[in-house]
Amino acid sequence: MLSRGLLLMLSIAFSSTLSANSNFELMTLKAEPLKYSIERDGVLDFKHLTQLAFRSAGFVESVVLDEGDQFTKGQEIARLDTTDLLSNLKSAQASHEKALGDLRRARSLYKQKTVSEDFLELAIRDERNTKSALEIARYDLDNAVIIAPFDGAVIARLVQPGEYLAPGQALYSVAALQDNMVIKLNLTQQQRRLLSTGDVGQVSLLNDSAQQTLVIRAFISKIAVRAQPDTGLYVTELSLEQATVAAYAGQWASVNIEQETETAVFALPFSAISAMKHSQVEFYQLEQGEPSLQIEHPIYFDQDAVYIAADKPEIEVVAHGWHLLQSTVKR
Repeated sequence: MLSRGLLLMLSIAFSSTLSANSNFELMTLKAEPLKYSIERDGVLDFKHLTQLAFRSAGFVESVVLDEGDQFTKGQEIARLDTTDLLSNLKSAQASHEKALGDLRRARSLYKQKTVSEDFLELAIRDERNTKSALEIARYDLDNAVIIAPFDGAVIARLVQPGEYLAPGQALYSVAALQDNMVIKLNLTQQQRRLLSTGDVGQVSLLNDSAQQTLVIRAFISKIAVRAQPDTGLYVTELSLEQATVAAYAGQWASVNIEQETETAVFALPFSAISAMKHSQVEFYQLEQGEPSLQIEHPIYFDQDAVYIAADKPEIEVVAHGWHLLQSTVKR
């Protein structure tokens, strides 16, 4: 059996051999915070779309706007044909007036004790029912018009004049023009893991009128909790910190997000990686002077390096020549 002192001497000799051997290149990696920059192209879009509909049923008489048109708050943008609604209102008024007369007569007869209490209660119930029907008829007539609730633009016009609409059936799909613009982009799984809501980035927009690029701060306001099935990417939204006339829906924008993590990492150069399998990287690290195969899950990677979690201030890795160790170092 080899003595402990002899083993230590062999270990030091092996380390010195690696360092002196021109076939090997050792590199010391120091633990540092991960600084990364994510650059993606996105598109400006409306954050919310609103479906405008009549609260009453009826046939459409007029549809003022078409797709792409803008409107102002308080503007009349659609109306129902009120012929049937006016007829319903007159019928409800007549029914309620008759019920009121029947109720007065029933109360008079009840005081004279010529009718029963049930007869009076029936008259009261009829008056209440016809009053409710009258209120509904008035409500339907009052809501036979759509008034724009805000300044906006029409995204889609869904019906034509003459069509019958049920209550709540959408007539327009519209978007507000104030505080309703976001930048939508797609993130990879790796980028999704690094970012969170509230992170700030820089957005570059081309101002067509001035032929110059505007740089605006934006913050991540929404990140999808699951990837899109067809792309595997996560839809992310950034809200602009200030409004600009240069922004319009459908416009392309460049987004740059620079962050620094609190977790320390080692920047492992690609030259030191002996294999990449199943989302893991393999490399050779010197531990007490002897090379050992390490297998780690990368936290992040870019064109310069693969970043792995650091559990000590520094490590020494074989940057070149690791292929000579594959047959001698046990896995």
